[in-house]
Amino acid sequence: MAPWPWRHRTKTGGSSISTFKLWFLPRRKFFFSLIALTGLLAFGTMTLAAVLTTAGRSPVLKGRTIVVDPGHGGIDAGTDYGRYYEKDINLTVSRVLRAQLTREGARVITTRDRDTDLSHLYPEGSTRQRRDLAARVQIARTHNAEVLISLHCNWSWKTYHRGPIVYYQVGREDSRLLAEAVQQELNKVQEGIRKIPRPAEFYILRESPMTAIIIEMGFLSNPTDRRLLNQPEYLKKLARAIIEGLETYIQVRELYRGLYGPVPMNYLPR
Repeated sequence: MAPWPWRHRTKTGGSSISTFKLWFLPRRKFFFSLIALTGLLAFGTMTLAAVLTTAGRSPVLKGRTIVVDPGHGGIDAGTDYGRYYEKDINLTVSRVLRAQLTREGARVITTRDRDTDLSHLYPEGSTRQRRDLAARVQIARTHNAEVLISLHCNWSWKTYHRGPIVYYQVGREDSRLLAEAVQQELNKVQEGIRKIPRPAEFYILRESPMTAIIIEMGFLSNPTDRRLLNQPEYLKKLARAIIEGLETYIQVRELYRGLYGPVPMNYLPR
């Protein structure tokens, strides 16, 4: 490697300082610009980090209204395994998810915060179950929610089935995009589990005017899922994955909107 030019005298006997001047002066603008750019980048990085960590809030979710719907409740236990009831797990996860979303700056509404069904809130409907579901959608409507996330647990006679699965409304591109983003994050929570989001025609999805998904968080019929769904630390990871998927969806949607306009509500063929 060639030595720096100011380490030796010039052929004419000039000092090393003079040599340095001859080398540096023509390049001084470049070095000053480099120093200024480095400073700006460092300041920008620190500023971004401060914005992202201030009060633990995400600029993506700040101020957005998210409805979290713990499925079933009260007389309707959902699926179960021994002493484990779906309605209780749904409610527990909803509280963890609500707390994390709130820390991210979101405005969070839960359809229920105790062990009760919601059929009494919506008098119209042929059955108790239909009134209960209609009440959940109505709560989301009333609060002008941007996203509705309904939490459930799965069951299968084939006990080897395990892992969370996200459902989206058939024909709703916005619902599909959210489901794909959340499913991608949920697949990271359990090693070796690779699920794909599934289209469906469930009442909550079909009747919700806002973007809606249903998350089957795991199979109570599977011993591994059942154990995980009763571990507080795992539930935190589950909630974190849902939030990261939600953030990704909003970022992609805003990018799409900036380039092409609003995401079409009925883009997928029925």
